[in-house]
Amino acid sequence: MRSPSVSSSATTGTLVGPDRPRPQSAPAKVIYFNFAIEPEASLPSDFVSIDSLIDEFEADDAGREAMAEARRFVGERFYSSAPRGLATFRLAKGWSQKRLAQQLGTSQSHIARIEAGQSDPQISTVRRLCEVLGITIEQFESAFTQDRQLP
Repeated sequence: MRSPSVSSSATTGTLVGPDRPRPQSAPAKVIYFNFAIEPEASLPSDFVSIDSLIDEFEADDAGREAMAEARRFVGERFYSSAPRGLATFRLAKGWSQKRLAQQLGTSQSHIARIEAGQSDPQISTVRRLCEVLGITIEQFESAFTQDRQLP
């Protein structure tokens, strides 16, 4: 049972009374930054993304084979003297990251993270990568370790 002299209404804020001093503010420094944000440059009306260009180029068999040959060339020319990473195996097949991702049923960004050594793939993914790239688990492990050591 409640006493009639006790208030039951809720209060918010700081309680101030004879046994509680009023809160004091400490001096503070206010830092104010004033800078302008450059508006994003608008793209030209005839702008086409590189992804769109590649998709358009690979729309027919001749373009697809030309891009595959170009990727193989890049793999041989620029990756042959370096220790073999996962990209080397992919490029040897003439595949883009997007194509490899389609073969595995994953995303291009996931392939990019694996190739960069930033993602630890599940064993099922490793097995599928080995299968579609035509490499052994040992080759995968060596390439993955190499990719992890790159800056």
